[in-house]
Amino acid sequence: MILEEEDWIRKAQQGDTNAMGALFKHHYSFLYKYLLKITMNHSVAEDTAQDTVIRCMENIARYNGTSSFSSWMITIATRLYIDRTRRNKRETKWAGGMDSGSSALGPGAGRGPLSFC
Repeated sequence: MILEEEDWIRKAQQGDTNAMGALFKHHYSFLYKYLLKITMNHSVAEDTAQDTVIRCMENIARYNGTSSFSSWMITIATRLYIDRTRRNKRETKWAGGMDSGSSALGPGAGRGPLSFC
């Protein structure tokens, strides 16, 4: 890690917004290119990169330097992307399972007593 980056991190952890801005400006291109490679979608990569920067800014005090800053940021980005993919998969599955002939309880729900015999 370069000395300038260490200084930005230390200052960002102390609340210096200029240092935080410089830190993320320095890493944003790398972050976006990584996300574009794994998502293969410009819009998803951009949204996830922005969410990653926000999450990193909120948790900068937790960065302890045991890994490089870029590795820490990429880990956060990867987890956010995985969470987004899972959420979208659940939403698609839920929306795809609902048609005009079924309810949230399934086809035939609410149409009289169930027979178990």
